[in-house]
Amino acid sequence: MMPDRIWLKNYPSGVPAQIDADRYRSIPELFEEVVAKYADHKAFHNLGRTLSYRELDGLSRDFAAFL
Repeated sequence: MMPDRIWLKNYPSGVPAQIDADRYRSIPELFEEVVAKYADHKAFHNLGRTLSYRELDGLSRDFAAFL
């Protein structure tokens, strides 16, 4: 039995409930596509701070380089 996915009612129009996981070889590949397509869109908002996909990409690359 599939659990209720109550968050789906908050998805904007046109956002699919599922993705085709076979379309991407990896999560980074999916993320790169999203950054290219939605670079200046809001990716994250918490405690009054908002990050665009472009900013999130830059920060994640900086963190990866640090590691």
